[in-house]
Amino acid sequence: VRKTLCPKFHMDWNYLRLLTTYHGKGTEWLPEETTNRCCLGTMNERIVKDRSKIRRLQTFDVGIFKGAHSENQIPIKGIVHRSPEVEKPEEKRVILRIDLD
Repeated sequence: VRKTLCPKFHMDWNYLRLLTTYHGKGTEWLPEETTNRCCLGTMNERIVKDRSKIRRLQTFDVGIFKGAHSENQIPIKGIVHRSPEVEKPEEKRVILRIDLD
């Protein structure tokens, strides 16, 4: 990956997503207590209550993220996350993503 794929904090519309970063910065995610869910879809500055609480998966960590979709079609609170910023053209990320819908 050579660019920031998902710069805004968001929830995915799937059941589960497995993410692993093999090279580069890992996916960033928010603990529930620092998330303004009512602001999803707006600017990150409104979504994140406290920037110091942003968490990041490390290289080779395996994250299994719950999405906003459930098996019985009832919307749920999925994890709020984003792609890390790619700041320089030479920065690259190698990721594995497996979705379960």
